[in-house]
Amino acid sequence: MQFFSKNSASIEVLRQGDVEKVRFIVLPYCHELPKEVKNSFNDQVNRQNSKTKVEGLIKESEQIIDVCKHELKLKVFFNKRKLVAVFANFVNLWKDLAFLLSITLNLMIMGAYSIRFGAPDDPTEGRLDSPVLFVRDYISVETTKDVLRAAGIAMAFCSIFVVLFFLLKRAPIIVKKAWVEKDSDKNKKKGYLVSFFSFLKKSFMTLLICLGSIEIVYYVAYGVFAILGSVVHPFFFAFHLTEIVFR
Repeated sequence: MQFFSKNSASIEVLRQGDVEKVRFIVLPYCHELPKEVKNSFNDQVNRQNSKTKVEGLIKESEQIIDVCKHELKLKVFFNKRKLVAVFANFVNLWKDLAFLLSITLNLMIMGAYSIRFGAPDDPTEGRLDSPVLFVRDYISVETTKDVLRAAGIAMAFCSIFVVLFFLLKRAPIIVKKAWVEKDSDKNKKKGYLVSFFSFLKKSFMTLLICLGSIEIVYYVAYGVFAILGSVVHPFFFAFHLTEIVFR
């Protein structure tokens, strides 16, 4: 009874003046509907009347089903790989840690680069290359750089986890639109030249779709600037303060 209660549902249909209850199967992937997808649909669907709500559901159903199927594949994947699942199940934790580290880093950068050190004839040399944490005499430039580098590496580590799992959840759904062929095109024989141009077209469409998703662009830039901040210069970590607005 518990099994059928979980994996079945019903709707009431008005037929010839009588209300009938129609039961149907709830497929396994339907249990994996992400809460944010459901909330997004509820917020954006046209609620003018029952007809517009049903039309909105039919219009979005294919994409919602794709999301559910992808979530089920990820669940199976993570269940087989417990170590990866430990990181995947705490994505929000990595995101919050990266956010707190970005604020801490930028506060340290403001304190470390606030006063000029070095040659007086070069006003930029000391500020860019000789930071002193909180302008303390007992803290050396090397110690300051080591602290910033360690915090930056931790920040980049958390950022990369956030980016990887975001792309793992969202990118396959978004790029599928460009790579799925129509039924009429599947049975057509294609030459090498046609296949090559088809590949270029799909790749270009994939790029356009990705650039059209502000979340993908933002999180890719999030990871890139984290690496630049760790390798090139800590000032690149200023980009991560935009998460205040993004959140």
